[in-house]
Amino acid sequence: MCIWKAKNLFVSGILAFLWLWSGIVYHVLFFTSINDAAYFFGVLFIIQGLLFVLAMVKNSLSFAFRKDAYGVLALLFVLYALLVYPFLNYVFGHWWPVNPTFGLPCPLTIFTFALLLLTDKPIPKYLVIIPLAWSFVGASAAVFLGIIEDYGLLVVGVLGTFALWWRDKK
Repeated sequence: MCIWKAKNLFVSGILAFLWLWSGIVYHVLFFTSINDAAYFFGVLFIIQGLLFVLAMVKNSLSFAFRKDAYGVLALLFVLYALLVYPFLNYVFGHWWPVNPTFGLPCPLTIFTFALLLLTDKPIPKYLVIIPLAWSFVGASAAVFLGIIEDYGLLVVGVLGTFALWWRDKK
């Protein structure tokens, strides 16, 4: 197997695993004890994970660092998901174990938009629908639960979707 194809499968596989894990473990097994709507969200996250599995099977995602505005935007999204988001958790008093950490829905969605921006060919549009929808649902936590860092999720969802649409339109 070509090393480039293996890289694409690996990155797609990581996204598939994280979305499946977040859907099954976080939403269905954990969050349903707090909110019955988590069953619905769990199903959506599982579907998204399976869509990444489909992308793996079809080999429809090709990842490469882009030395352009999309690469810079992707890097900013990664930094937000991995560094800024947890830092803001701490600043706003959301400490472990109640803080949303990487692998949970909101940081995962931000990270997903980053990786999709690092593709070097147009992506299947169905891969953006659930992350975009979650950016709106998750941002409601900013309003109703005081998770201020989730305002960034909404910005990433809208900006990431627009950037992907604009890039792939060309």
